[in-house]
Amino acid sequence: MTSVKRIRGYALAVDRDRDTAYFLDGSPVLLPEGVIANDNELWRFQFVENPGHRLDTSRCRRVVGDVFCADYRTSLFVREAIQEKLEREAEEVAAGAFRIFGADISRVDGDDVLKLAATRIRDSQTLTFDIVLQSKNKGRQYDGQLAFSRLCKALRISEIDDCDLLVGRIASLKKLPTGSIDFRAAKAA
Repeated sequence: MTSVKRIRGYALAVDRDRDTAYFLDGSPVLLPEGVIANDNELWRFQFVENPGHRLDTSRCRRVVGDVFCADYRTSLFVREAIQEKLEREAEEVAAGAFRIFGADISRVDGDDVLKLAATRIRDSQTLTFDIVLQSKNKGRQYDGQLAFSRLCKALRISEIDDCDLLVGRIASLKKLPTGSIDFRAAKAA
């Protein structure tokens, strides 16, 4: 049986709530062990860590991260690139932040449509959103339900019984190259 050389290296984690990327440990004591898949979340790496010691003992601990680099200089470059991307995304989120001030469900051409009125926080511009919740056109219904689920995720709610509960909530939007929009969670002030 051929033994496989296990590569030690440097791991980075991304904290999306604080918009930062950081080293899990500053020395090459991490060993990739597997991939962790959480429901509706990003897949992450699991690493074995035991600073200054062997990585095959019971004293090792498991840590979770997002990036693995075997070389230190590469890990520094990757961390810097991720940090720049996070900073650009944070600026986009701040620029697209809005507060909902009106919500109603209407029947429009046989479709049930959630109508939202919001104010963009940056410049007080009024925004309106029409999200199709039910339709005889399955494509339009699918697109609308996808937009509604993204809105709920951005607002950090899992279910809602009354659209009036959306009033006062804050989210952010990003215009996509297709012309449509994507909802994102707004950062806490």
